[in-house]
Amino acid sequence: MRYDVLFRFREPGQFPEERSLDEPITLEKGETALIPDVGDQVTYPYGGRVTDFNVLSRRFSYHDHHCTVNIEVGHPHAHAVVSPTE
Repeated sequence: MRYDVLFRFREPGQFPEERSLDEPITLEKGETALIPDVGDQVTYPYGGRVTDFNVLSRRFSYHDHHCTVNIEVGHPHAHAVVSPTE
């Protein structure tokens, strides 16, 4: 099975960008890679510089012998849920 991993940026309260942040990371049969989980922090090139992001969600879409992994990322702390203090 072939896997394409796409990173998409999302601003708080918005839909993710239609385009991915970069070219997809493609893995062919027999190749392995770590796929970040929700809550993980990743460092990724965006807007001409390397930026830290939090993984907000990921979705696996399977079609025949191909899987696309869409990973939504956002700026650290921009999507944090703050609970009120008592």
